[in-house]
Amino acid sequence: MANLHKWFGGVHALDDAYMIIRKPGVVHALMGQNGSGKSTMLNVLSGQLRPDSGTIELNGREVFFRSPPDALAEGISMVSQERALAEHLSIAENILLGRRLVRGPTGIDWEASRTRASEILTRLGVDYDPGWEVSSLRPDQKQMVEIARALSTDVRILVLDEPTSSLTDEEVQWLFAAIRRLKERGVCVLYVSHRLDELIEIADRVAVMKDGHIVETTATTATAGPASTNDALQRVTATVTPERSPLSGMVERGSTARSSWSCWSTTARVRSPSPLTSHCWGSARTR
Repeated sequence: MANLHKWFGGVHALDDAYMIIRKPGVVHALMGQNGSGKSTMLNVLSGQLRPDSGTIELNGREVFFRSPPDALAEGISMVSQERALAEHLSIAENILLGRRLVRGPTGIDWEASRTRASEILTRLGVDYDPGWEVSSLRPDQKQMVEIARALSTDVRILVLDEPTSSLTDEEVQWLFAAIRRLKERGVCVLYVSHRLDELIEIADRVAVMKDGHIVETTATTATAGPASTNDALQRVTATVTPERSPLSGMVERGSTARSSWSCWSTTARVRSPSPLTSHCWGSARTR
């Protein structure tokens, strides 16, 4: 994604935004305050919005997304923070909802559909009965069903928007285990979260977005080491919000205060030599 611009009336939501995913099988995290342009960037990538200008390329080929099905056809799928499940239907029906259900000569082949859903769940490392009704599932299980539905297509880039917002610490670790399995299969995961400890644990790179463009990108502990990560992230706080304390608005898992900060990543054009941040800031809200 290069030179992206998007206007909403007088608001310049994307201002020469730029993102590069250099290789498959990595987790990128993007951080940014409310209004920084994160959601707009995600919506452009997933085909929900069209940029006013700029280009999107996959494997050196320019692509145009007029709708989410166009993005799905190119292997880009997004799991939004808001649940989009049919609670009264089975796991298999939710995963394969629509044209993905297996059809036979007399209609839907339910046995084959359940088998296919089970195969997708196995890829995530979960052992759910495809016949279970979704309304009976825990929040983390519903999250896995949403991800499984995204994997029912030939997904290459999976966007997870605040995937742990309703999960416990134990359930978060189950999700991370599934993400790591996807990495091993070569799926690139774009991860959005306001929980700093999570993104440092799961992401390979972290980028910070402000005023519609990326201001800094850094490797995380997994690739750069604890000291390098901390130094880089400390610099972003001073760059993006110099008037505030570096600890202002920071949220650790288990806290009752929830920051409005979000995260995901990308390798991007740096608009200024600003150093990186290790803290989440923004308006906090109570769970």
